[in-house]
Amino acid sequence: RVQASRLPNPGFSIGRMTRGSEVEWERGLHLNLGSLIALPLTRRIADGQNAQVQREVSLSVMRLATDTRIAWYRAVAAQQSLAYSEQVLQAA
Repeated sequence: RVQASRLPNPGFSIGRMTRGSEVEWERGLHLNLGSLIALPLTRRIADGQNAQVQREVSLSVMRLATDTRIAWYRAVAAQQSLAYSEQVLQAA
């Protein structure tokens, strides 16, 4: 959003023309008017992209938490299965 909220950099130019002993200076200030006009739209697009990235990150975190929980249950089940198998071997 910060990048999308920035105004485009203005430009400045200086020129000098000579005709004989006559010297003429010209100065100019330039601004990208198209970028300035499109600034509100650019901000809305950036906000939408930011919201999309936040949703994707949230989904990734939720998937990681779910995968971690599943792995933990599987590890506990494997330990219990091993303990049961050892009991069966000792009883035999």
